[in-house]
Amino acid sequence: MSRTFLTVFTTVLFVYGWLSVNMYLPVLPQLEQVFGISAPVAKLTVPVFLLGFAFSQLVWGPVSDRYGRKPVLLIGLAVSVLGAVLSGLVPNVELFMLARFVEAAGLGVGPVLGRAVLADSMDRAEIAGTMARVVTVVAIVPALAPVMGGYLALWFSWRGIFFALAAYGVATWLLAGFGLKETLKTRVAALRVGETLRGDAAMLRNLRYSAYLLVYGIAFGSLLGYYATTPYLFTRELGFASYQYGYLLIFNVIFYVAGVQASRLATRRWGIERPLILAMMAYALSTAMFLVVELFAELDTLSVLIPISVFIFGAGLVSPAANAGAMTIFRERAGAATAFVGFAIVIGGAVFSSALAHLHIRHLWQLGAYVATITVVSSALTFGVLRKPPEA
Repeated sequence: MSRTFLTVFTTVLFVYGWLSVNMYLPVLPQLEQVFGISAPVAKLTVPVFLLGFAFSQLVWGPVSDRYGRKPVLLIGLAVSVLGAVLSGLVPNVELFMLARFVEAAGLGVGPVLGRAVLADSMDRAEIAGTMARVVTVVAIVPALAPVMGGYLALWFSWRGIFFALAAYGVATWLLAGFGLKETLKTRVAALRVGETLRGDAAMLRNLRYSAYLLVYGIAFGSLLGYYATTPYLFTRELGFASYQYGYLLIFNVIFYVAGVQASRLATRRWGIERPLILAMMAYALSTAMFLVVELFAELDTLSVLIPISVFIFGAGLVSPAANAGAMTIFRERAGAATAFVGFAIVIGGAVFSSALAHLHIRHLWQLGAYVATITVVSSALTFGVLRKPPEA
């Protein structure tokens, strides 16, 4: 398969997952009336989905090491389509959460096997370059998905969002079925739970690998937490309509794409550690901006978007570098190793969105404290572990 096809196919898989996460965010307030639930319960539908998305990747990765990438991918995509259809048909929030969990469990196959196919087919530098291109496209999803979801809800009701996701899933299944060739060259002899868990534990004991996972999980997870809480901030505090919400995120996406491209260039010239150091500097600058703006400005659109965009630029710096670092340490178990990469960012999103579910943001210092906490933890990992020379 050509590098162009691999890039496009991996992008399609990644977009499917993040469309499913972000497309229904504008209708979160609407679900309160539809299902007769409170705002915190509506917000918790996001981490429920993310938990299914995260933990399923830990299953799909090792299974694909045993049975191959393509057949496992086709099964997972079929499960995701079923879950999306059920999400659009259910009558209450309990069944809605269950259907979303099923959808997420199937969707978990996409990012882990997208990364595994790249790890099977490319070297470290090629992976970093390809992931930079993939992430550049995927970065647009948080802005476009809420816009599309808002208009689908306006034209067809909120249920139309999930039928549209099912249609995308069917198209992805056909692309995988007719275009993807098997890339796994050597399959593990048997799939034994005990051996798999011991292998996973051995990978996680590698401090460098675990640090890449945590830095990446914190960067991407914190963005998902921000995206999950901002529909309430912009629609209820600042008066925007639900279909207008996505347009506000375009400002953030520009900075994320800029960070990804800067990371690609820096990685090519200096290696994958330099972008992480620059990211920590961007995080610290964003924290300082929030605290300064809190002293001299009211909560409004620009006072939120400008400081958070600096932080998002830093998250863009982290993405390709941490991806390439984690994906190439354990090539002999590429499926399992890349599963933890996907798991890290999604479980990070579940943790951060759960933490923010009961927090109603009304002040800039709240966002400043959020970014400051991320800065301290990520900087400790970057300077304490990743700047040290790798072990043999």
